[in-house]
Amino acid sequence: MIISTFQGMGKSTLAKNRKDIIDLESSNFDKSNPNWYLDYCRVAMDLDRQGYTVFISAHKPVRDYLRQREFVDYYMIMYAPELKEYAVNKVAARYEQSQTLKDYAAFKKAQESFDAIVKEISKDEKDGLKVIWVGDSNYRLEGIVDSLIVKNR
Repeated sequence: MIISTFQGMGKSTLAKNRKDIIDLESSNFDKSNPNWYLDYCRVAMDLDRQGYTVFISAHKPVRDYLRQREFVDYYMIMYAPELKEYAVNKVAARYEQSQTLKDYAAFKKAQESFDAIVKEISKDEKDGLKVIWVGDSNYRLEGIVDSLIVKNR
């Protein structure tokens, strides 16, 4: 199974604690190549075929490519619109702790684009993307993932 989530939802933390989950970092792929997402998605699909649950980025070309693959169990886990402040604050706290350029860029994107991202994902959902909307700040990513794993067995 392949899962995209909004930044800061806990993908990396969960993957560090589970041998059956891999967090496939998109920054390791050369984005100067306009087709970078094809290699990225192919690696994710290969890991999926090996039995891993694979966390990936939620970039638009990645979502579009994977949702069109009928044989791939692909989901998007996204904060519901009412959790915008919570979502942005979570990404801001990560940046405050790490002080990395990558986390700063993630914070700025969350701050400036959350509403547009929600709108885009809602449209993708109407076009067949399987979305789990998280409407409670007390969510457990591990619980959501485990329920998807059971569902897809």
